[in-house]
Amino acid sequence: MFVPSKPVKVSERVAIRDTYGMSSTYWESVKNDIRLRKIVRVVFILGQSNQYAQTRINFENYRYQDIVQIDMEDTYYNLALKVLLTYKWIDTYCPNVKYVVKVDDDVFVNVENLLNQIDSIIGSDHNTVMGNIYTKTKLLNVERNPMLKTALTRSEFPLTRLPPYAQGTLYALSRDLLPKIVKTAQLMPYMHIEDVFLTGVVAGKVLGANLVNFESSDWTDSKPNPCEFVKTKRLAQSGTNPEMTRRLWAVLLNYNKMC
Repeated sequence: MFVPSKPVKVSERVAIRDTYGMSSTYWESVKNDIRLRKIVRVVFILGQSNQYAQTRINFENYRYQDIVQIDMEDTYYNLALKVLLTYKWIDTYCPNVKYVVKVDDDVFVNVENLLNQIDSIIGSDHNTVMGNIYTKTKLLNVERNPMLKTALTRSEFPLTRLPPYAQGTLYALSRDLLPKIVKTAQLMPYMHIEDVFLTGVVAGKVLGANLVNFESSDWTDSKPNPCEFVKTKRLAQSGTNPEMTRRLWAVLLNYNKMC
């Protein structure tokens, strides 16, 4: 699992390490009802920062050994490039990885449910993108308003409708797609909207990957309820802050006592 994170988001990274990241890194020691049958590793992907912040990042990585830093400006416009270079890094240095999961740093993940869903998807180990797949017309209309960060110029994408794609909040890829996406994306005009470009245009449209919906893939809740999150076996919760991340984790570990 890789988490693109801005250098200043220290508290978000610590919250992930203290919660679902712990279930991954220290999977054998997780108790109660959580049972992980696979080893999962969480890494944070950062771009470059100023000298003061870099000192803190160096100390953070010295302590946790879970930061990959890319030599590029860490901006929204560069997010697709940041994720693409992460694919390349994983493909180069993690040859035994079977699946790759991208997750935003404001998302809480039930790792056990995630693994169960990946296992349940037939053929997921080959040419497959898994996530909340956008297919409805209103979600695929191209935004042209230059005042919005999600706007696309006609040079980036000349068509009026986007292809189906996996919501960037959280999605999973079979490992075989990584080198193919990296190679293909370099031959195409750059599109800064990462999930559309990499999962929709490159993986789905050009490479013909299977785009498969996770169950319970609607992860947005303006007022998250930790007890309801666990009771309904939701996969993830988006829009969380460090405090909510810790609340969700506490309930996940002690549902019977806390709910």
